[in-house]
Amino acid sequence: MNIFFIERYIGKIKKEDIYNYAYTQGINLTSHELETLYTYLKNYYKVFLRNPETRPNLLDEIKSKVSLPVANKLDELYYQYKDKI
Repeated sequence: MNIFFIERYIGKIKKEDIYNYAYTQGINLTSHELETLYTYLKNYYKVFLRNPETRPNLLDEIKSKVSLPVANKLDELYYQYKDKI
């Protein structure tokens, strides 16, 4: 994992990118859910990537602010990709 490339990518990501990705995963985000995911992505990605112990807490915090289908998809994606982080 190269933090530099991830930082560059996250610096350029837009809300519509998150919305479009969620849509391809079969999830329709509300504006509140989109704002929540965008805010957490922009503000907490370094903590998430660099400190594995904080990941479950951050995910739980996010899941408490989104609908059950979105929370379930977050879990699914996390477990699918966690070994690649």
